[in-house]
Amino acid sequence: MSWNPYASTTESAGDADDSHAGVDDTETVTVTLHDDGDLDELTIVDDWRSRIDPESLAGAVFTAYSRAERARLDDERERARLDAERTGGAENAHQ
Repeated sequence: MSWNPYASTTESAGDADDSHAGVDDTETVTVTLHDDGDLDELTIVDDWRSRIDPESLAGAVFTAYSRAERARLDDERERARLDAERTGGAENAHQ
């Protein structure tokens, strides 16, 4: 089962690189976020009841979301670091 809140919109093929995924420990739930942190997709495997208890589903969603958010923030920090290096390198070349 998959839920995409933006299923009616079209996305270019390049947008796939701008997403960040997180998966719970049981690999039952996957959450994908856009660069801005908005939800791209929430996927729950069809046989989820054979993997986790229904009471654990919310926790699995939260774990997958947390991991996707961490991946997004790590990527954001890495981009900022690379931008700073590039900017710093350009400033040093002009001196």
